[in-house]
Amino acid sequence: MLRYAGILYFDKQYEKMLPVLQSVLKEKPEDLVAKRLYAYCLSKRENGEKCLEAIKHFIESTPEESQICQDYLCYAEQLTVKKEYNEAITYYKKALNADCKRQELLKDIADLFVKNRDLDSAVVYYQQYFDFEEKPAAEDLLKLGKCYYNLACQDSVPELQKEELIKADSLFKELSFQVPNSYVSYFWRARVNSMLDPETTKGLAKPYYEKVIEIGLVQPERYKRELIESYKYLGYYHYVIADAITTKNNGNPDLAKEEYGEAKSFFSKVLTLDAKDEVALKALESIKL
Repeated sequence: MLRYAGILYFDKQYEKMLPVLQSVLKEKPEDLVAKRLYAYCLSKRENGEKCLEAIKHFIESTPEESQICQDYLCYAEQLTVKKEYNEAITYYKKALNADCKRQELLKDIADLFVKNRDLDSAVVYYQQYFDFEEKPAAEDLLKLGKCYYNLACQDSVPELQKEELIKADSLFKELSFQVPNSYVSYFWRARVNSMLDPETTKGLAKPYYEKVIEIGLVQPERYKRELIESYKYLGYYHYVIADAITTKNNGNPDLAKEEYGEAKSFFSKVLTLDAKDEVALKALESIKL
């Protein structure tokens, strides 16, 4: 009967499995495998606190030397559902120690550190996972890239910030090779390069925002937020160039006028997507042609 219960568990037939296990435990109340499967079954079948309590009771009542990787995983998953991230991380680590071949758990731990807003620790575990995984999935490249980008946003040390941005850019570049038809990699490369060029004098983010626009215009409503950000950047970039030309002693007024015209065009495009955008409205007010 116990073997049958195991088959039902792997087939996710938890309703059928429960009475079978209850029958086994009635005859053998201390059977470890039956108790384990019973806890797993309840954690999958019940809702809310009962899920967590089922596996928690099993963990707490079972000697540590008798616990296995799947016990810790089951508990960690339920703790994650309850948003008890610190405790979930502890049990994912226990699962990893119990079965060091399960390197994908490094990614699960990193994901929880992100949810817990501990980006430094998240980076450590993502990097460990990348050392194991020769060709990381696009989703994982994006996650680690965003970690580095967000760390750079928080960092006040210029050298460290630049290092984090370069790492982020490298990951987003690799992402663009995997999914060249998606706006995502170009959008994040644009943000990274915008930070690497804080005065917007070099236009480092320009080619990436232009690529976002190219892809986004296919479905402008879907990519409205990304298009607005791209138009604003390009509007501001051309405004900065025009302003620099104007302030030069021998600046070319015709060229400055052309750049101001470009700036006006991009800020006007913002208003086609959001007529009340304050940044675009103020920018257009300041451009006198």
